[in-house]
Parts: sequence; structure tokens; C-alpha cells
Amino acid sequence: MTNTDPEDSRAAAQPSPEQKHRRPEEPTPPKPAPEKAPAPEQAPAPVAVPTPPDEPGAHPESRAARSAAEKAQTWSAVVSAVLSVVAIVLSTMAFADQRGRQRKQIAARISIVEGLLPTRVEGQLGAPGIVIRNRAPSPIFKSWLLVEVAGKIGVFYLDAIPPCVVLGLPKEIFTGKPVPDRTVVVALWFTDDEGRGWQRLAGGDLDPFAVPDYRGAATSLPAGRGLPPATAIDTTLNSEPARLARGMVIRDASDCSEAT
Repeated sequence: MTNTDPEDSRAAAQPSPEQKHRRPEEPTPPKPAPEKAPAPEQAPAPVAVPTPPDEPGAHPESRAARSAAEKAQTWSAVVSAVLSVVAIVLSTMAFADQRGRQRKQIAARISIVEGLLPTRVEGQLGAPGIVIRNRAPSPIFKSWLLVEVAGKIGVFYLDAIPPCVVLGLPKEIFTGKPVPDRTVVVALWFTDDEGRGWQRLAGGDLDPFAVPDYRGAATSLPAGRGLPPATAIDTTLNSEPARLARGMVIRDASDCSEAT
């Protein structure tokens, strides 16, 4: 066994002068911990989508309820469409009816009477005649005058008559002389400014009527009325100069401004 001198032990324990002046070594910094690799992204969890009622697997009651709702919506749309059509039809019919009444109100302002003719002197009347009054604000067209003399009907084509006038035609033009006292007027046919035909009877009745076009010998007169053939149609009064030449008296209708 080796004996160690205590002196030597103390000397060895004390630092040498070089060691006293040496700077202490800096501690080695710790190594950073290795970074962890990012975890791979995970796909989102699937969301459960409810099965539509009309797909396989849906509850029968759900499918029936949806089917009933769809049928109700379809019927509702059909009913709405039908009601819209009905409303349009009714509106159109109402407009046509109103328009028809307005046209008849205007046509009602055309009349034909027998009596003493007006003269150019206010308040003085002339010879017996047939008076046509057009108190409407528009002319009438394709005018026909029908008279009955000695059991036969005569047809006179007058054509257009101006608005707001009173025409007086001597009765002898239609009956010859002597002029009979009895009424000879049968009817007046005419069309308004919209082409609608009318018949004014001697008794005052006014009705829609298919007024014939004058085509000379080819004119087609209504059948079943005891009318003469087209060749017997009198056209000597079919213009204002012609009527004036036959003794027509014309005056303004004083109440034409009231026509609407």
C-alpha cells in the first residue's frame, strides 16, 4: 500500500497560477430538440346526408306526403292559370258588351219618319215626305231605304249620309202621284263608321243587320223578304247632288252635339 503525503495532496488540490488566470470555459449550449414532423392531414369526417323522401330507402309516409304536396302545388298552378284565362275572357266580353252598347247608342241616333218636310225657313213645313235624321257625330254608309207601294217593295240605294243632318225627301219620289196618306216606309239599312250593320224599322226597332254591298245587277239582297231582283234597285238617290236634284231638303241637326 502506498502512503500519500498530505502536503502533496493539498498541493495537488490547489490550482496552479496558470489555472488561476485561465477564463472558465463557457458551458456548451444544449442542442435543440429535433422538430417533430407534422402529422399528415386527416380528411374531414363524412357528413351523413339524409335520404330524400323520393329515393329508395325513404319512409313510405314521407314519399306519400311529398307526392300529395306536389299534386296540390300542381293543381294550384292549374287553377290559377284557368282563373286567369277566365278573368281575361270575362274582361274581353265585358268590354265587347260595353262597346256594343255604345255603338247601339250611337246607331240609335239615326231614325226615319214620315211627315211634312222641313224647309229652309225656320218653323215652316213643306210637302209630305220621308225624313232621315242622322244625329250621330259620324256619317253612315251603305244606306238603303225600303218602301212599300201598292203591295210591292221598292229598294232605294242612298249610299253615305253625312253626320249631324236632317234629310227630307219628297214622298212622291217613292210613291208617284197622287201621294198616298198611308205610311210607306218599311226599313232603313245602314252601317256605322266601324262597319257594323243596322236595320231601323218603320216602327222604330233597331237591330244588328247584315247590310248588303251594292254591286249593281250582282247585288245579293236578303232572301225571304219579298224584295225585288237586284236589277230593280233604284240608285237615283245615291249621292247628295242626285238627291238635291230630286227635291231633297237638308238641314243641320240641332241636337247633334249631344251625341256621344
